[in-house]
Amino acid sequence: MIVSTKYDLGERVAEGTFHEDLYNQLNIFPIRVPPLRERRDDIPLLANYFVQRFARRMDKTIDSIPNELMSTLVNSDWPGNIRQLENLIERAVILAEGSALRIPPH
Repeated sequence: MIVSTKYDLGERVAEGTFHEDLYNQLNIFPIRVPPLRERRDDIPLLANYFVQRFARRMDKTIDSIPNELMSTLVNSDWPGNIRQLENLIERAVILAEGSALRIPPH
């Protein structure tokens, strides 16, 4: 079983807000994945992957992510981590009108 959380469950156990027995069952082999803002080199790879995945699903052709947009993506803090990036790219692909990705206004 793979479980993901943004919380330090050890801390939560110490605070009494998470069950210690469940923590011990889940904590057999912990893997810490740093937040996306600490892995900025991954952002272009992820963005391109998401663009291609969603474009294929929506039968669209998107050939590029303009450099200015990629720079904005790389320099964002991404408090929602990869899910936030994925959701933004999906929305952009849905609204795309052309072969270059654009991020529509909120």
